[in-house]
Amino acid sequence: MTELNLNMGWILSSFISLLLSIIVFFIRQLYNEFRKMELSVAEIKITTEVIKANMSSESLRIGERINLLEKRTDQLEGRLA
Repeated sequence: MTELNLNMGWILSSFISLLLSIIVFFIRQLYNEFRKMELSVAEIKITTEVIKANMSSESLRIGERINLLEKRTDQLEGRLA
């Protein structure tokens, strides 16, 4: 009877160790994927900031062009009038 209890205890502890190993494996995979995702998010944030800066400068440049074209149009209208 004690041999059966020892065998059952050994089998149960082996099974629990196996389950814990599997859980640790998946947690480690999840952690690695989380780190990769964190790096991707940081890269996306940087790219977004660069795009915002470019769009801001382009917007200013377009505004300047519009103002210049309005002045030229006013000058031409003044000449025609």
